[in-house]
Amino acid sequence: MTLLEPLLAHRGWTFNWEGADLVLTLPGWVQPTAVIVAIQDRLLD
Repeated sequence: MTLLEPLLAHRGWTFNWEGADLVLTLPGWVQPTAVIVAIQDRLLD
């Protein structure tokens, strides 16, 4: 913890500890939208 926290703060990342898990919030990151692709039967035969 003491090693990671200063490094993350220096990069401007927001972080918090949820139990033993480290949760990062990266500036400018947006979750990508889901894309569904249909594959035809026997396309890869």
